Amino acid sequence: MADQAPPSPSRSRPHQHPAVVVIVWVFGGGAGLGWLSVALMALGPLLFSAMLFDAPGSEDNPYLWVVVGSLLALPILSLISAVATPATVLVSQLLHRRGSTRAGWVALAAAVLVACLPLLALAGIAAGFTLANTLCDGSFSC
Repeated sequence: MADQAPPSPSRSRPHQHPAVVVIVWVFGGGAGLGWLSVALMALGPLLFSAMLFDAPGSEDNPYLWVVVGSLLALPILSLISAVATPATVLVSQLLHRRGSTRAGWVALAAAVLVACLPLLALAGIAAGFTLANTLCDGSFSC
């Protein structure tokens, strides 16, 4: 064991282009700051979500409940994404530096999925309003 040569520098650590590192960190930081601002801005519509139920009979409209549930989920999912996206980007970069490129790419894919998590709430808001408008003829008391 003492007569083994140390591994060559080119084989011990895979090379990652510096532009890729910059792009990945800009994505992670940008997604984190972007979703943090969305979480703060989503609190405004959440305050007025009770006004959706002003019309008599609107409390029985399931599409409005989808909208309210999505409005409740948006700040929570945005905060989760704002914290978890840069964290998974960091894990991805650490795995790349340690030589586990496949696990690094999997962690980077997980960062993209975590960054897209609040889009589910935005889709719920859009779907709820669209269904309430089309199926209930624009009336909230359906």
